[in-house]
Amino acid sequence: MAKYGVTNAAGGGGIGSDEVSVTKEYVLNGKTYVGSDTDDEIGIGKMVNNGTTANQSLNAGNSINIKKGYHAQDFTVTANSLASQTSATALTNEIIGGKTAWVNGKKITGTIPIQNADTDGDRVWATNASNWAGTFNVGVRNGYYLNGVNWVRYDVPTFRPENIKKGVNIGGVIGTWEGWVPTPQDLYLTGNNYARWYTDYNTGAEDILIFDSGQITYEAAWKKSLDIKTTNTINLAGYSKLICEGSFNFQTGVQAENSASMRIYYTKDLGKTWTQIGVIYLSQFTTHTYVEIPFTPQAITYPIRLVISENFGNLGGRVNGSIRRIRLS
Repeated sequence: MAKYGVTNAAGGGGIGSDEVSVTKEYVLNGKTYVGSDTDDEIGIGKMVNNGTTANQSLNAGNSINIKKGYHAQDFTVTANSLASQTSATALTNEIIGGKTAWVNGKKITGTIPIQNADTDGDRVWATNASNWAGTFNVGVRNGYYLNGVNWVRYDVPTFRPENIKKGVNIGGVIGTWEGWVPTPQDLYLTGNNYARWYTDYNTGAEDILIFDSGQITYEAAWKKSLDIKTTNTINLAGYSKLICEGSFNFQTGVQAENSASMRIYYTKDLGKTWTQIGVIYLSQFTTHTYVEIPFTPQAITYPIRLVISENFGNLGGRVNGSIRRIRLS
């Protein structure tokens, strides 16, 4: 710094304020001086003494305020490396494809493939499926980001009510199958008309004989007989019973003996003549679910006829119910 206020010892005059340019802002706080702003008097400096300032470092986006005033030594401001500011562990195959990120100072682009819905708007197809012990599992695409996907779809065409035991709820599907499996001896099974049964019976106001979707429904009163016939020829060789399963209700007035019957016939001449080969009589006020009509084994192959009769209708009798299965045994 310049020297101020020095007296000329040889007898000359001192240095005046108009001969210097320093002002108080350039003199350390508390130090005296004679300057251009002191009018030849001694002034006191106002420069801030910041003392010792350590070296500084900056991260991206930060700043350091370098204060106005005196600093006792040189110092540096260093920008930290990008790597030190982006410490991370993500790899390209851990970031969605097309998205970028800074990882340890390097800009990387993700490679995870994006899988959009490929069926029904918001579903993807499962890759496979497995099940065991009450669980059902479907496979998903490994290593994909599912975008806009709410469901994983796996088609099981046989997962239907008719293939599940009746009344059993499996995954929200309630079964309707009643446990009957077709055999070669089945002539009719829950709507499957293997022998091509038909009827030409003319029903009246109180008579019903209908081939419904899963059964044959019937009702008759007043000493009526309902009958169904097969279109197909039936080989009776080796069999001795015609078994009917379903619901058979006989409300037959006051007489119990021979009050209702089920009979089996065959024909050799396309229905012109019917020959009875078996009969069973059923008691009154009884509901049956299983009826066996015995017959003498026949070495014949002809169409057959099944007749359900209410024998005492004039006493207020009625027969009704449904046939769900007809088979030979």
